[in-house]
Amino acid sequence: MSPQIAILVDAENISHRYLDRILEEARLHGQIVLRAVYGDWQSPALQKWHEIAEKNDFKIRHQTNSSKTKNSADMKLIMDAMEVLFRTSVEVFCLVSNDADYVPLCNKIHESGKQVIGFGYQHASEAFIRACDKFMFLGRGEPPIESLTPLSTKVPSVLPKQPATPKLTNPLSLQQLLSNAFAKTPQDANRWVSLTALGSTLSQVGFKSNSYGHATLSKLLQSMPNFVDLQTNGTVKSARLKK
Repeated sequence: MSPQIAILVDAENISHRYLDRILEEARLHGQIVLRAVYGDWQSPALQKWHEIAEKNDFKIRHQTNSSKTKNSADMKLIMDAMEVLFRTSVEVFCLVSNDADYVPLCNKIHESGKQVIGFGYQHASEAFIRACDKFMFLGRGEPPIESLTPLSTKVPSVLPKQPATPKLTNPLSLQQLLSNAFAKTPQDANRWVSLTALGSTLSQVGFKSNSYGHATLSKLLQSMPNFVDLQTNGTVKSARLKK
């Protein structure tokens, strides 16, 4: 039986634009049994989030912010997560945010033998990233314009430096790099991996397809028909290594 998954979203930290990406990744790890999104829904900036969340069957959790309780949505999310942890059979918690406020929650989930998958921007708290079993970076490292969390103009010194992408001229070296990424990315029963998930794995080693003469990972893989198979299911593109 597939692990049961709960997705808990801090809407005041993450743009609605990435919801499809989040759902796609979560489905690779099991069955989604709970979807909830948190925020002060009186805020005009969250109206689009509200619409998208309802269309995707999310529970809308409202928490009014004030000067005395500016992190009230965070606290509501944490309280609900604790209740889910102790009263349900959920095994994987997908926490969507950038805040270090969720580190104690991650620790408590781990104490119960459960897993945490984090989703956030490149400037997410390093403590939060490290507290997750796996962390998926959204976007190209910066939040969209309408995001409620401003991105500092300075690169946080605490973030680990990404190694420079090697400019490989040997096709076998490129194939080895891709093979390692396939091995580290969740696969379905037929060995297919989504290109989005594969791209996220490659990004962790600083990989950029344009370093190899292609604008996208999809186009790079299309240029290697003897190495990988490609397929498209709706809007989801997948790949697998040739046997």
